[in-house]
Amino acid sequence: LLREETNSKILNLFARNQKEHVFATK
Repeated sequence: LLREETNSKILNLFARNQKEHVFATK
């Protein structure tokens, strides 16, 4: 359970970074 929570948090952070990167390139 703990590992799944950590993975989801990492995925959320990664997705957020990707969004910001797209905004920055636009």
